[in-house]
Amino acid sequence: MPVAFFTRTRTGALVSRLNNDVIGAQRAFSNTLSGVVSNLVTLVLTLVVMLTLSWQVTLLASSCCRCSWCRPAAWAAGWPRCSARRPR
Repeated sequence: MPVAFFTRTRTGALVSRLNNDVIGAQRAFSNTLSGVVSNLVTLVLTLVVMLTLSWQVTLLASSCCRCSWCRPAAWAAGWPRCSARRPR
């Protein structure tokens, strides 16, 4: 921002804007971090229960997911999705 903005704007307004921006960034970070941790715990517990009940069915179910764990890497590499293929 130009220097003129800071000279004509009151200090209290600048501090308030800065404070609101910092609070918004803190909320975004904490919400994202708690979501990631929650999802990881859910994934690990689900896999543990599935493996405890039947490791054979767990392997079958994992293979039927169309490599959902590998999909983000495939998308990053630019591979087309299976559903996007249409006969010509």
